[in-house]
Amino acid sequence: MNYCGRINRKKVNDFVREFEEQHRVKWLDIHTRVKHMIRLVAAAVAHPEMHSPSSRAMYGLDVILDSSFQPKLLEVTYCPDCTRGCKYDLDIVVGEGGIAKRCDFFNNVFRCLFLNEFSQVSPL
Repeated sequence: MNYCGRINRKKVNDFVREFEEQHRVKWLDIHTRVKHMIRLVAAAVAHPEMHSPSSRAMYGLDVILDSSFQPKLLEVTYCPDCTRGCKYDLDIVVGEGGIAKRCDFFNNVFRCLFLNEFSQVSPL
């Protein structure tokens, strides 16, 4: 979070370990809840008449956790600011809790959107 004037940078493994120790909650469970919530949002806005095999898009979803660690969707943006993904979040959670190290954000996005390569993303 960077709303307080400075970015609190932590590596994914450190964040997950500290979060789980402090809150006694498995991060993978929260990650699964967020993915489930995104699936529900995507299903609710699906319009088959707008689907095109040549269309590509990237969206940013801002999610916050409530006091019970349930995800709440704050907003969805088209073509989000990816600065943090490129500069700081080099290790990412993929699949069912695996960690991909030293990721190249935009190359991963390109591979997913245009080459149908999903090894560095978490399919919904």
